[in-house]
Amino acid sequence: MSSQASDQLYSTPQWWKEAVVYQVYPSSFQAHAGSTTGCGSIKGIISRLDYLKALGVDVVWSSLSQFTLLVVPSPQVDMGYDISDYIQIDARYGTLDDVDTIIAEVRKWDMKLVLDLVVNHTSDQHPWFLESRGGKNHPKRDCYIWRKGKVVTETGGTVDQEPPNNWAQILGEAGSAWTPEQPDLNSDNPEAPEYDDAEITLDPKHHTFQPVFRDFVNGPKMHGYLQEMHREVLSRYDAITVGEMPWISDESEILRTVGANAGELRMIFIFDLRVMIGNNGWNTVFIENHDNPRSVSRYVDDSDDSDDSDEYGHIGAKLLALMQTTLGGTLFVYQGEEIGMRNIPKEWDVAKEYKDIETINYWNKVNDVYAGSPELVQHGRAVVQMKARDHARTPMNWALGIATA
Repeated sequence: MSSQASDQLYSTPQWWKEAVVYQVYPSSFQAHAGSTTGCGSIKGIISRLDYLKALGVDVVWSSLSQFTLLVVPSPQVDMGYDISDYIQIDARYGTLDDVDTIIAEVRKWDMKLVLDLVVNHTSDQHPWFLESRGGKNHPKRDCYIWRKGKVVTETGGTVDQEPPNNWAQILGEAGSAWTPEQPDLNSDNPEAPEYDDAEITLDPKHHTFQPVFRDFVNGPKMHGYLQEMHREVLSRYDAITVGEMPWISDESEILRTVGANAGELRMIFIFDLRVMIGNNGWNTVFIENHDNPRSVSRYVDDSDDSDDSDEYGHIGAKLLALMQTTLGGTLFVYQGEEIGMRNIPKEWDVAKEYKDIETINYWNKVNDVYAGSPELVQHGRAVVQMKARDHARTPMNWALGIATA
């Protein structure tokens, strides 16, 4: 039976509507005993499943492609989104045996496991791309999007080439949508890799997964791709699926994706209860994730300039939790949010301490463009201190086996 029946309503009970989802950022959540890698691991997550169960978690969502088909190999240009192999495990995080173990252990605790799956682009080190760039007549050439540059004749007759368009990338200046090291797969090519790995992941043994579609933003063929994936894979399983639609404000476009009978996704990350409740869609409830700064630092006075700052921080964190748990929708809690973790200390050196490529590119540009204006450089620093993704990716605060902040 289809996982999205034709008579679904906003009020129709579903297990994923009642669930509490806890998002883990694998590299900074928990290292296992004896680890020397300097980052979190699959075994580390396993060691904290009792904590997550006691917290009231129903679904453990391991974010990013650090943990896609669990912790796939990646050159780590973009924190694991640049995937070089979809079916192996990056040794820094564990082994395939560890994957089997976490699946079994999550089930023992009566929870479910959600995995990100980035299917729109790969690393430029992936064998598919290395073959594709082997020549214009290579059989794998059209597995990726290749376009000729624009020929430009300069004054004096000099001929040069420019990029085929002026599209900017999200994490820098130009190239692919994300980084130059993340080329886009050609989804229109029938010979391009299909959904075999996704279906393996959706087998009951492997629980559920979150497809992360990087059609930036809301491309003209997005709905066709989502409907195809739903038709060919998702409709066979009672799985939870969550999408990202940044900067899309058109309500009708949103409901085409997550309306109860849309045949695409269960829900997307959007904070607009009115749209969903009034139009037979379903909502996510969240104020933190791996791409956003800490909510206490964003909404509450967490400065060290006031004797009352700690008190306000604790009260503010509780009010934010109360607000979320009383709203309609599936609750998503990000690691450390439950203990009121804060942003990186303002005195940290941006150039030395921040690791995210978006932050690094932004900071380099600020220093380049505004080299002669200390005031504007300071403004750029304030933007990093307020908005950088690094704030959410610092190590989870554990003390004596208990999360604390």
